[in-house]
Amino acid sequence: MEDTRGFSLVVHYTVNALQSSHAMSHANRNSIMNKVETRETNNAARYVAAGYPDMAARTLSALHRAALRAKSKELILQAARDIGVADHPEFIICG
Repeated sequence: MEDTRGFSLVVHYTVNALQSSHAMSHANRNSIMNKVETRETNNAARYVAAGYPDMAARTLSALHRAALRAKSKELILQAARDIGVADHPEFIICG
């Protein structure tokens, strides 16, 4: 049986990004990830699905450290938990 968990997460994050872009004028801007964060989160889910959890962990930890908003950091950390790399040794975040 093929593991498609990473691909379903990609769809999940992409759908959320599309929904939030339509409601951008009405939504609180601090409650969503920006385009780059969404793209890299999708890439990390693809890396896990392809069998590279270390690459996903490094991608999300770098993204977390570079995030400017606290809400973005929370969402990136949640994405790391969702795809199973939050406990990976290469998932290194500060604070």
